[in-house]
Amino acid sequence: MKLIFICFTLFSFLGILRTSAQELRKVSLINAEKEAHEIAKYEFVNKYDGYEVLCLFKNNTYTYRIAMTGQTEFSNGIWEKEDSEIVLNSAIKKEDVPVELKFFNSFDSSKRVYKTKVQIPINLNGQLLSDSKVFINDDSTYAFPFFDTLVGSYDKIKKIKVEFGDGFKTDWISIPAGDFKQLLIVAQIDFLFSSYVAFRNKRFRIWERGLIAKLEWQN
Repeated sequence: MKLIFICFTLFSFLGILRTSAQELRKVSLINAEKEAHEIAKYEFVNKYDGYEVLCLFKNNTYTYRIAMTGQTEFSNGIWEKEDSEIVLNSAIKKEDVPVELKFFNSFDSSKRVYKTKVQIPINLNGQLLSDSKVFINDDSTYAFPFFDTLVGSYDKIKKIKVEFGDGFKTDWISIPAGDFKQLLIVAQIDFLFSSYVAFRNKRFRIWERGLIAKLEWQN
């Protein structure tokens, strides 16, 4: 019985390891991909697990897409070659999401937010980022605009910090002096954070048939 349990544990571990260190096979490029200045394409396709595709371009940009269990995610950014590794850094960083602040001098009651001046953050397509948590002045005062809730209190908004969910956030942003009725935060993205994969020095080891994604503790 112990032997069966040990074998099951070993195979489970190897399965986790196999999934975490995914092999991406290099595939041939078609003419249209070459004309788009694509220089390499790697993929993993499984009818049960979904697919994973990484495309490298001549100008050192990349596109990445992964689909599994009905969810499709993507990434884009810059790639570099370091010795025998390909290193990816995404255009959007989890800890530094670019935003634009819009100030309004009139109150729009249709926005449904009354307890703070901070409205529900949106992206460039106008989609609501409903999971957003907005810190006001310090880490102990924050609002969930989608639910029109405020924890703590403040007299005047001097700075804000936004956590959008899925680990994406901004640093503290100073609010210029002056009175305003409403503040809208616009994340400078045209997608939802749940569909984006942020890479920070994500490493793939080059091998004879393609790439092998390195585990976090191997980076």
